Amino acid sequence: ASDVQRVMQTASRVRAAVRDLRLASRMRQTEQGVVNRHVALADAEIEKSRQEMTSMKEVIDDKSLVLATDDSQPAPSTPVDADGNQLQQRYKYCTNCKVGGHGQRFCDYFLERPSWRIYPNQKWFEDEKGNEYHCPLGKKLVDFADESHFSRIAMYLKGRAWLEEKTKVLQLGGALIPQTYIIENGAWKGDAPPADDQ
Repeated sequence: ASDVQRVMQTASRVRAAVRDLRLASRMRQTEQGVVNRHVALADAEIEKSRQEMTSMKEVIDDKSLVLATDDSQPAPSTPVDADGNQLQQRYKYCTNCKVGGHGQRFCDYFLERPSWRIYPNQKWFEDEKGNEYHCPLGKKLVDFADESHFSRIAMYLKGRAWLEEKTKVLQLGGALIPQTYIIENGAWKGDAPPADDQ
């Protein structure tokens, strides 16, 4: 009888060991699946980063871009190749100089187009309050930047800050603007509009 009990206990331990082994095998397969997914995601991220670095190097090495200059200085000469031909930009470039407003949004819209690439930014200067200002890397003139000094495309009209009184627009560009009627203190300023039945 004691041999039967020992055999039963041994058989029970063997069954438990087999059950534990199956469970460990399933857990290992599950963990291996998780590891494989993580490795696949990491490989995809590495490839994406490699492509972005290649693209960034291509952008930075573009010799067709010129330095941005002050309006008081003459425009920089256009870069030429060894044969004296003017270098052509392969892509259009945009830079988010972190000015605020809609600069990032405009960059995002431009980057939806296949002919546009992001151009990196750098710290331009820091004011006495510690605010950082950014510009395109190397202070290059790019096709669009939200810091207008470095942008070929203006996001804002130059001098807009001086047009605080919007009624002055009529005096400055009246010939270009359709007839406008202004009410001041409850009365028409200047000519009154024609009657509604005319």
